[in-house]
Amino acid sequence: RRVHGENRTFEMNRSVSTANVVPSLSLLRNTSSMSSTLSMRTPRVLPQDVRAKPTKAGRLSRKENDKWVEYYVFLKHSDLYLLDDENGQVKEMIDLSGAHCEIQNTSESPELAGCVVSLVIPGVGTHLIKAETTTDTTEWIQLIGSSDVKGKVVPNPFICSAIRQMQSGSRLRKVGNKGDPHFIELKLSLDGRQIEWDSRKKGHVTLVLSDVIEVARGQSKGKFSRFKNLQQLESTSLAVVYSTDSLDLICNDKNEFNVWAQGLEFLHRSIKQFPETFHLELGNASVQESRQSGMEAHNDLYMWGRGDKGQLGVKAKLSYKPLVMSTLMGKDVVQIALGKDHCAAVIRDTGELYTWGCDKNGRLAHNDVEPKQLRGISHGVSINAIKFVGVAAGDFHTVAVDEEGVVYSWGMGYHGQLGHGSEATEPFVRVVESLKNEQIISVSCSSTSSFAITRSGSVYHWGTLETAEGTRHQLPILLDFPERIVQITCGDFHAVATSESGSLYSWGSGSFGQLGHGNTENLDHPQKLDGVFGENHVDDIGCGAAHTVALVGGSVFVWGLVLQGGAHKIQSSPMRRDMSSICKDDSIISVSCAAMLTAVLTEAGRIFVWGVLGDAIVEQVEETETPIQIPFEKTVRGVLCGGNHMVAFVARQWMADDEVKLCMACGSDFKTFVRRHHCRRCGGIFCGSCSSKTSLLPDYGHMKHVRVCDSCYEFLTSRPK
Repeated sequence: RRVHGENRTFEMNRSVSTANVVPSLSLLRNTSSMSSTLSMRTPRVLPQDVRAKPTKAGRLSRKENDKWVEYYVFLKHSDLYLLDDENGQVKEMIDLSGAHCEIQNTSESPELAGCVVSLVIPGVGTHLIKAETTTDTTEWIQLIGSSDVKGKVVPNPFICSAIRQMQSGSRLRKVGNKGDPHFIELKLSLDGRQIEWDSRKKGHVTLVLSDVIEVARGQSKGKFSRFKNLQQLESTSLAVVYSTDSLDLICNDKNEFNVWAQGLEFLHRSIKQFPETFHLELGNASVQESRQSGMEAHNDLYMWGRGDKGQLGVKAKLSYKPLVMSTLMGKDVVQIALGKDHCAAVIRDTGELYTWGCDKNGRLAHNDVEPKQLRGISHGVSINAIKFVGVAAGDFHTVAVDEEGVVYSWGMGYHGQLGHGSEATEPFVRVVESLKNEQIISVSCSSTSSFAITRSGSVYHWGTLETAEGTRHQLPILLDFPERIVQITCGDFHAVATSESGSLYSWGSGSFGQLGHGNTENLDHPQKLDGVFGENHVDDIGCGAAHTVALVGGSVFVWGLVLQGGAHKIQSSPMRRDMSSICKDDSIISVSCAAMLTAVLTEAGRIFVWGVLGDAIVEQVEETETPIQIPFEKTVRGVLCGGNHMVAFVARQWMADDEVKLCMACGSDFKTFVRRHHCRRCGGIFCGSCSSKTSLLPDYGHMKHVRVCDSCYEFLTSRPK
């Protein structure tokens, strides 16, 4: 049997990457200078995106009325949330966007030397923060940002990244005194003291931030009231108010809004505090946010390879050319998982889950091979009310997780891979009951087993991993790791875990050396790959049926059963692969595997494959040791391998006329009296009957009604206001 390889899940994540868990931390509060404004905008319930992916999370204590009160803390961007316990309600939220720290001398005890810092929040007060060690203190300072008496300001990593993006420039809409809102290219100066743009009437315009009175979120200030149809964009609007006027801006999405709002607020507060000596110093920012505007800020899926069981999502048995999945156009897929011959995708914002491909053993949770959204009532649970955030696919089963951290599974259960305590097949979506009290943030699947990572970095496993006839766990068991795990990547019968420190742990079947420990032995427990890559950070991992690939510092390492010198050989230790033919003027940013196939994506958006292709990925190529480029003239953001098929995440753009021969909705031929029409939202091409409706698209820069297809119109009219 041709086995399929790694847990093929790819996520387009524009949010802040999860950082280390905060060690034991104490916050000493200077009560004489506190203000009630600390609790401004405090939500009662912790936002789900904060709980799922905090910048940091952990316990701390605060001195209140000479007593220590312990809290559980979540830090997200520049917001610090204080809870009574990990799952309790929010007691207080502190805005750290303009805060900075300094190491303080203390006479409390010698062991506190270097552990106490002064936290200054402009306009609010001063605090003292104490960590357990000087290392912890340094990490905390880096997260909050620092300044000195000379006016040197070092922002936290998120603000650093935001300022860099502001300096690169963004295409935002400006609301003026006359005319419709129009796009401007807004940039921040390198010294951080002014923003500038080009005006059609005034030429080059500069706004000095020391003249700014207020950075106002929303549409309460400025000239927004001129347009009633702008009210739906209030959450991404802000006004930069100065003495004579205001600069009124509309960002393209929430991420871009966070960049400009928090960046401008930080600069405004810092310049106000150090009006003469302000000096901006940016550290190494680790946060990356999408800056695309309009249509290109969203994703479409293109698939190619073998599709005889419907796994391409289109009516094609085999395609060497990437084909757009028209069913999901305009829906903005945020994560996709590829099984042996079935697929699943999660939609951003709505949390809808679509499945398609082979429907045997209940792995789709519906009986239609075409892409279909999961709906209805299943085991007493309303699927319509679930907002999914992650999904994974095995050979014959599917696992998903929702925003509450609840895990669901369905499909074949013969190996215990569903986690329901039996080996029965489950054709409908069902909760994994034994994990209901855990906060799960991601799931992964091998051929016959499943994994779940908790928010605290623990890992649960169920099913069969070592071999097809290995030990079966019908219920999830907790795996033993010495540190926090952030990612699990699966092959057919082996798995690789990546820790928060960048270390790798592998276990399962090692018969071809795919575990990387220098032998071909199986392991029933995770074992660390010691000293393999030195101090270099592991950027990405891919697992095939019998091989593993790692991207480390831009270099590709392979081990297991590899194609070398025209023959398949066992390589039981990581070996650097020569990629000079690809990396002359480009660099590799991600890897993916399936069976004996390996694929890489470069920074320029080029896709290369090598290994056993089975005449399904590249025409008339069964196997190749030399990387072959997939011809694809699109802006590719991610690539993933399935059993005998592949998928690419592509920035949404207008379809070219020669790409589409039939209406993408009804399939009608375009003739003299059946004209082509582009949907202004998804970029697809439709006949007049399937694109007769119009809608406002302010997110795409269209302030007047424009033509949209029926699918996009249904989405626009049904989504919450």
